[in-house]
Amino acid sequence: MRDPLKVTSITESGGAASNGLSAHIYLHKIVLNHATGASQMHVAVYDNEDASGTIVAELRANLADGTTYDTYTEANFNPPLAIQEGISATVTNTGTVRFYYTKS
Repeated sequence: MRDPLKVTSITESGGAASNGLSAHIYLHKIVLNHATGASQMHVAVYDNEDASGTIVAELRANLADGTTYDTYTEANFNPPLAIQEGISATVTNTGTVRFYYTKS
């Protein structure tokens, strides 16, 4: 049985230890929030401590109207994505990334 769903937010690139997700977890959802949509927000997620190696999940905002990007984008994983070492991420452009997860 898994623990209750938890949420962690980050606003910049960082390793698993800096965002508090350096354990075996199940990733259920990623959400991007960009304040203005003036530039494309993007996050690349890695299953390791230092945001390097193979990307296990990636999400970027879509072009909304030809000149601005969506300010809200989400990806759901069903079944959840099993993360072994922890979540580290690289974030492009300003905004908030939220990770919805459970611990095993």
